[in-house]
Amino acid sequence: EIADEPIFGQVSDGTWLIFDSRLEVGKNTISSPLSDGGKGAQVASGGASYCSNVPRNFLNEDKCQLSTNACRTTSSSSAIEVILDNTTISDLNHLVTGRFVYTLKGLYVVDQADNSQFPTKLEHPCTPELRSRWILKENCNPTPIYSGTNSSLQELLGNSGDRNPYVRDIYFPEDGMSCNSTDKDPEIEIEVKGQCWWRVHGDFMSVYDMTYWVDKHMGGAEKITKWSQNNGTTLIFPNIHPTNLKQSHPMSRWEINKQKFTYIGRFGDFLRIQDLPNELRTENVTNFFDPPDESDMGVLICGSYGEVANNKKQDGFVFDTSGDDFSTAFYNPGDDKMNVWYMIALTANDQLRQRIAWALSQILVVVTNAVNDGTSYTEWFLAYYDIFVRNAFGNYRDILREISHSPLMAENLSFLQSRSAGYLWERYTVKTQADENFAREIMQLFTMGINKLNMDGTLALNDQGEAMLAYTNEDIESFARAWTGFDLQPRRSNIEGRDNRLDPMRIEAIWRDRFPKTDTIGGYIGDKYQKCQDLPLKAFLKQGATYRFLGNSPLPELMSDPSEFATVETIKRVRLAQSSSLRSLLCNADSNDNCNFQNTVTLPSSINICGDSPECDVGMIRVVQVANNAYYEYVQEPCVNYAFYPNAKTIVPKYSRDPAMCANPALPDAAEACCQTFKTRADRNS
Repeated sequence: EIADEPIFGQVSDGTWLIFDSRLEVGKNTISSPLSDGGKGAQVASGGASYCSNVPRNFLNEDKCQLSTNACRTTSSSSAIEVILDNTTISDLNHLVTGRFVYTLKGLYVVDQADNSQFPTKLEHPCTPELRSRWILKENCNPTPIYSGTNSSLQELLGNSGDRNPYVRDIYFPEDGMSCNSTDKDPEIEIEVKGQCWWRVHGDFMSVYDMTYWVDKHMGGAEKITKWSQNNGTTLIFPNIHPTNLKQSHPMSRWEINKQKFTYIGRFGDFLRIQDLPNELRTENVTNFFDPPDESDMGVLICGSYGEVANNKKQDGFVFDTSGDDFSTAFYNPGDDKMNVWYMIALTANDQLRQRIAWALSQILVVVTNAVNDGTSYTEWFLAYYDIFVRNAFGNYRDILREISHSPLMAENLSFLQSRSAGYLWERYTVKTQADENFAREIMQLFTMGINKLNMDGTLALNDQGEAMLAYTNEDIESFARAWTGFDLQPRRSNIEGRDNRLDPMRIEAIWRDRFPKTDTIGGYIGDKYQKCQDLPLKAFLKQGATYRFLGNSPLPELMSDPSEFATVETIKRVRLAQSSSLRSLLCNADSNDNCNFQNTVTLPSSINICGDSPECDVGMIRVVQVANNAYYEYVQEPCVNYAFYPNAKTIVPKYSRDPAMCANPALPDAAEACCQTFKTRADRNS
């Protein structure tokens, strides 16, 4: 700490040194990224320091460079699935120091601590719109219920698509199904297709991160931590205390406090690493379940705006930093933001730019207290303010794009990690809607305002002389679905803070809403784009086709491929032959036939002859290999797919737990999956 006594040391030549508590950060800007991506610091620290390589994004993608000795930021967007069982829970508790993840038991349908004549109990599972949880039971003692109740519950449980082997959640529909009104008992056992299902509490066998309660539990931390002894993974809620009934906890205590704990899933669920909460989705966890490619040859290194090196010899103001276990500031670190702003506002030569930036910051506001640990950190907010400084004389649309990808704005207006209703239903059997906060504010405060305006700025009026609304609640609901899927980039070093709230957010495709979104003028977003099925055949070889350099990674960045595709030897890759015209353009060889890879390559003319190269023989390309440790991703031009289409085909993954899905045979990426009977080779027109 900066207030500690000085620490001196003497080296072998007799020179005395004094420890300097100030951190040293490297220059890692857009135009001059760290040549090793921070690998040297990572190795020197024994892994305590993360890689500093900035994830490629729309701000830096044109300036990224190829390095032959660099680290790659661990991807927290791993699509690897793990089963949420005792082994996985134990691994999480060991990999993330200080976290306590448990499967919950001891929760009851009827409150066992309520000794009144009418004890508190859950609603009957036939209550419309109610979610009820059921678990398999070996020895069945079916509850006497009327035939109407029995048939409804049998249908819901028997036809459930829930793939969890231990737990089944069902929702009783609002319409179209009913139970006998005289059935009141919420505790039910029922036999369905030879299996016995027992109705339990809705959180029974849910998995929660209970760490919050370690410091807050009135009985002390031991009441929570003791369950993890000897690799324990189950916490039993004391609705019935095992030794002292007076210490039994009423079920209301769980209902009141459970929102303080982070829900992870149900015991037995398959969970993607990317769906872990931020506190658990650490580099250790990601690397453990999804080991990275160790190759450091051909890694793209990228930087970020304003990520300059500090000069500890420079007189005057020095920007201090805060972290989890250290602080170089001996005063309130929250003052740093204001000190930097005052210094620039009073002394900068570009006063007009600074005044415009100030005005923009009063419109596109981020509240410090709305951001987790926002009062403690400085760099996040300076970087956000720099959006306005950088774009003061530019295009307002560019500003909107940057603030929409800002982690601070996403947390401020609560669309960070917003997920589609479809995803939450399929993954967690939870009914909910996408967060509407940002969808509302970007229209009301940042762009069009509440009322329609004429070109001269006056209010647009309807036939009755009333002001016309610019948007409706239906528009907000539609646009909210468009703001799903945004998440923080992986953690990295050379920046302030534990989580990465500096770099533009990434988009998790699986969290996105997949259905059409209406616009505010009676159409749909995407109406002006052509249909994907109308793109020309082999569009990837046509004039204007664009390719994006991936370095040594064979996985696309703009599409989603399973991470094992990078390492499985049986995966077929499109490796371009030496004689290929496409390879010649992507390689961009010098006189010694050494490739000079460019970040983006656009075909100047169509390629019709491929010789012995395979690109002419495939219907669609995602990634092509140009040389050893050198791959390019084909960037398909923007187009739209219909959510519903004629002549749909059913396709089934050969080796996967995923269910069958619908595919459009008119699309080139689905044609090869749609085969005629008794044929082993697909025909595009079949």
